[in-house]
Amino acid sequence: VGLDGSNSGVTYKLYNGSTLVGSPVAGTGYGINFGLQTASGTYTVIGTDDGTTCNSNMAGSTVISVNSLPDVFPVTGGGSYCAGGTGMHIGLASSVSGISYTLFYGVTNIGTISGTGTALDFGLQTGAGGYTIRASNPATTCNNLMSGSAIVDITPVVIPAVTISTGAGDSVCSGVYTTFTAMGTNGGSAPTIQWTVNGIITGTGMSYSYYPVNGDMVGVTYNSNAACATPSAVTSSAAITVLTKEFPAVTISANPGVEVCRGNSVVFTASPAYGGSALSYIWKKGTTIIGSGSTLSFIPLNGDVITCKMTSNYICRLANSATSAPVDMIVDSPSTPVVTIAAYPGLSISEGQTLTLEANVTNAGPAPTYQWSVNGVNITGATGPEFSGNNFANGALIACHVLSSGGCAGVNGSAAVTVHVSNVGVVTINNNQADMRVVPNPNNGSFVVTGTMGSDNEVSLEVTDLIGQVVYKTAVLPKNGLINEQVQLTKSIANGMYILNLRSGSDNKVFHVVVER
Repeated sequence: VGLDGSNSGVTYKLYNGSTLVGSPVAGTGYGINFGLQTASGTYTVIGTDDGTTCNSNMAGSTVISVNSLPDVFPVTGGGSYCAGGTGMHIGLASSVSGISYTLFYGVTNIGTISGTGTALDFGLQTGAGGYTIRASNPATTCNNLMSGSAIVDITPVVIPAVTISTGAGDSVCSGVYTTFTAMGTNGGSAPTIQWTVNGIITGTGMSYSYYPVNGDMVGVTYNSNAACATPSAVTSSAAITVLTKEFPAVTISANPGVEVCRGNSVVFTASPAYGGSALSYIWKKGTTIIGSGSTLSFIPLNGDVITCKMTSNYICRLANSATSAPVDMIVDSPSTPVVTIAAYPGLSISEGQTLTLEANVTNAGPAPTYQWSVNGVNITGATGPEFSGNNFANGALIACHVLSSGGCAGVNGSAAVTVHVSNVGVVTINNNQADMRVVPNPNNGSFVVTGTMGSDNEVSLEVTDLIGQVVYKTAVLPKNGLINEQVQLTKSIANGMYILNLRSGSDNKVFHVVVER
């Protein structure tokens, strides 16, 4: 309230009706202001001359009317909702017709609704934070803040989970009363649990105990009461393996074998039984520890004894360790096979006669390999210790090549013989027909008596001249009924015909032998 002008030397007083309002104000020659007035009424001003004390009413008056604020009602709604949800309702407990109500999210205007005389709903609000409502009277422009506020919280979604634990994995020992425990997360303050065995409900609570059978399927359903749990129930299952109680065992193998050549390395491998998932090994040579791990590689000496001790963590073990059977090493030295060849009926044969050659081998190991050749050409299929034929040419060179086996395999040895083939032979002069021959005949005093006497009895072999004087005598023991005896007469005997007598029990064979030097 004020005056649009004033005089110096005059004091001005403001009245609301007849009541003096505030302090008098001295004139300035300009307009004056009595300040903000809040009381309703009719305001007038009286001026008093400071010198004469004469009073004068100022022209006119002004009226102040005080409009009432909109009624205050409580803000309603708010609360928590799960992330990704539709939000929470915000409203006002009541309203007045003709009054406008505006919802604010912080300082952000969300929207305005006209009063209806009843409660208002501003709909679902998704922003997290505080919400307020301001009422405004369009006629008076008076506005008023409604009481309280609504708070919206967003609760994160949680995912429940559950696993089953026995404390020892999915394998248990036979006959053991086993406790299964549900290990859950995001279950809330009071989750509920249900157990099944092979699909049949068997119990509730955080744990369940029973005697399992091999192959049982233990299941658990975990129901969460946590806010925003999605899904609210989860399941888990475990196939149970029931193990028998066993003694651990270990065997060892050697590569390339327990018999090796001197200086060669041998790899030993342990094969465990009931060793568990974290077994360990100790290798010994005699009583000396020489290694660990599932394999061992070293160069043995002849007579070395190797063992392996395995420590087991098999959960149902009846002992903590096991030791393998000892392996005795045989270490060979390289040697060349020694080959000799025996001929049946002999190395001097008649044309078309079957000749059988037998290789006798030493220093060649337990399973040597053979290859026969004639005049340097290998004979296909002739890979055994014996070789036979009946179409050899005179002077044919027959050889047997032997490749050693065993620890020092691969060493070659060989022997060769020369076959003499003729178309002359002398048969017995008695009537007892037998497969006996003298070759060569004629000869230079050296010949072979070959053939069969029909038994393995000892055979007396005697050479006489034509007047009955004995010039050579020996005894022969047939092999499998065969005789293959080399005869060497003395160089002092004269050329001519001699008599060869073969006697074995009642069997007697006589030959004419011609010596030509």
